[in-house]
Amino acid sequence: DEGIALVADCMTKPQVRLQGIILDRCNITPTGVQVLSDSLQQNQSLKILDLARNNVGDGYKALVKLLSVNKTLEELDLAECQISSRGVYCLLDSLRFNKSLFRLCVVKNEMSAMDLSTNTIDILNSSRFLRVLDLSKCNLKDDLLASIHETIKNNPILSVLDVSQNPLLTEKHIVTIIQQSTLKHLNLAVC
Repeated sequence: DEGIALVADCMTKPQVRLQGIILDRCNITPTGVQVLSDSLQQNQSLKILDLARNNVGDGYKALVKLLSVNKTLEELDLAECQISSRGVYCLLDSLRFNKSLFRLCVVKNEMSAMDLSTNTIDILNSSRFLRVLDLSKCNLKDDLLASIHETIKNNPILSVLDVSQNPLLTEKHIVTIIQQSTLKHLNLAVC
């Protein structure tokens, strides 16, 4: 996490105007995520943050805090970051208050717990800015897909949904989403 501390320090400098930073596979731990998130709370230029394939784990808590105060971040990639169902739920819940994030990628993180399914509709309905949601390889089950379907009906802002490589989804909900969807793009590959 020494390298991430250096990056975080640079991100607090007013002369640093980076709009995107890709830290894919940089061995960032939850502690590193905390350090980076703390520095980005004051940053007004970063629009894209890619933390894919790092061990974010409980570091999701720092990202939730970041999303509650940062007003410029538009895209957040957390693919394969070992985030629990609870962590994914908290990240989605933070979208109620964030008005800048329009793309969230949580590919191959755990989303099979019931606490996610029961509250996903309310969370995604209240987010009027999220346009792209990538839930591929998340072990989605039909109850969560049904929740997402309700969201799509009530929230026309969400225009791109990726639920590919979720083999537990049944044809019933997939067909319903296709037939009653306002989505512009739907990825169902390997379902």
